[in-house]
Amino acid sequence: MSTLAELPELIGFFSYSREDDEAFRGTLSALREGIQRELSAQLGRSKKNFRLWQDQAAIAPGKLWEKEIKTAIDQSVFFIPIVTPRAVNSKYCKFEFETFLAREAAIGRNDLVFPIVYISVAALESEASWRDDPVLSTIARRQYVDWRPLRHLDAQTTVAREQIERLCQKIVETLREPWISPEERRRMAEAEARKRADDEARRLEAEAERRAEESRRRTEVEARKRAEDKAWRLEAEKLASVAANRVDASLTNQPESNPTIKAPAVQERVVAGAAAERTLRKLEMSASKPVSATFRGRFKFAPLIAIPVLLFVYVLMTNSWRIVSVQDTPSQSAKFELQGDSQPVKREAPDSQTAKSEVPDRQFLIGTWRSHQMENGRDVLIYWTIKGDGTTSYDYYVDGQKTDVPPSKWTYASGFFQEEYERGGSGLCPVRATGPDSFQIEIVEHGIKRNYTRVGPPSRS
Repeated sequence: MSTLAELPELIGFFSYSREDDEAFRGTLSALREGIQRELSAQLGRSKKNFRLWQDQAAIAPGKLWEKEIKTAIDQSVFFIPIVTPRAVNSKYCKFEFETFLAREAAIGRNDLVFPIVYISVAALESEASWRDDPVLSTIARRQYVDWRPLRHLDAQTTVAREQIERLCQKIVETLREPWISPEERRRMAEAEARKRADDEARRLEAEAERRAEESRRRTEVEARKRAEDKAWRLEAEKLASVAANRVDASLTNQPESNPTIKAPAVQERVVAGAAAERTLRKLEMSASKPVSATFRGRFKFAPLIAIPVLLFVYVLMTNSWRIVSVQDTPSQSAKFELQGDSQPVKREAPDSQTAKSEVPDRQFLIGTWRSHQMENGRDVLIYWTIKGDGTTSYDYYVDGQKTDVPPSKWTYASGFFQEEYERGGSGLCPVRATGPDSFQIEIVEHGIKRNYTRVGPPSRS
C-alpha cells in the first residue's frame, strides 16, 4: 500500500474562469503560482516531477481544448477549483469539475477536491439551491478555503502566503494518506477471485467426499440389513422345521390302524405349513422394502415373534386328536381323548411309567419349582414360582451370582407354556410331565431341556 504523494510524477489541476483572471489582472494566475511554489517545497518536488496544471499555461495554440483538458485531468490527483459566479456558470469549468469527480471516483478517493471561494456565490447560501447541482453540492459539502477577505491582496503579502501555506499543508496531508492504486486494487481483486475459486473448489471437493461417504454408509447399512433379513429368515425356517419334526414324530407314534386320527392331522399340517410359508414370504418381501431405522429396529424381531405364534396355532390344530389330561392332579386316574368335534371319550389311565411322559395340565404347574443343572458350561440354579393368578417370579442364579429376571404372565395350553415378560419379550416352550412332582420344559431356540422338581405347594394366590 502506497500514497499519492509517492507517485513518480505528481500533477494537480487548477480550475478557474479566464475572464475572472483577466478582469483582476492575473491575480488568479499569481495565486496558482504561489500554491505551486508552496506545494513543491512541502512535497520536496521540482518542476520536473510536479506541476499544477493551468489551461492558459499548458494548452498551446491550435490544440483541441477539450481533449487537452480531459488528458490533464486524467493525470491529476487533486483539484483546486476557484469558485466565482462566472466559474459556476461556465460550461468549461463545469466540464472540468465533473470530469475530475469521475477521476476521483476511479482512483477510489473522495477527498481530493480543495475549493477556494474567491467571490460570493448566491446559490451556495441556500441548500435548496445547491442540493441538486453536482458542482455546487460538491463545493458546499467539501471543506473550502474562504479567500474573499484576501482577494484584493497581492499573493506575495504575508497574510496571503500564510493562507496559501495552510491550504498546501492540508493538500499534502491528504496526498500522504494510505492509498491503493487501481493496479493494486485490480491485483487484489484477482487474488480475491482466485481465493474464492479455490474455496469453492475445496467446498465442492468436500461435498463430493461427504456424498461418497454417505453413499458408502448407505451401502453398508443395506448390506447389513440384507444379512440380518437372511439370518431372520433362516431362524424362522429353523423354528418351523423344529415344530414340523415334532408333529411328524407325534404322527409316527400313533397306531397305523387308526386312519381317522391321522388323516385330519396330516391335512391340518399341510394347511398350517402352507400358511407358515406364506407368512415367511410376506415377511421377506416387507423386509426388502426401504423402511426407516426406527421401524426396522421394531421389525427386527417380528419373525421370531410371529413364527412361534403360528407354530402355537399350528400345534393346536394338528394336536386336536391328541390325548390331553384333564386331571386336577397327576395322581387322578381318569383322562380323555378328543377326536375332532366329537364328545370326550373316557379311557383307562395308563400305568405310572406312561404317565410320566404325559402333557401336564394347568393346575399341575402351579407351585414352586427348583432346577439345578449345568447349562452351556454354567452352573444354573432356579427357583420358579408359578402362581394361579397367571403370574410368575424367579430366583435365578448363574455360577452362584443372582441374576435379575423380570416377573412374567403365563398361559398354558396343550403342552405349550407361554410367558410374556413385564420388560418386553415372550417365550413359547413345550412342557411335559416327568413324574407326579416334576416336569421338563424345552427352550427350543437355545437347545436346552430344563428339569424342575416341586419344592413348594401350589400357590393359592
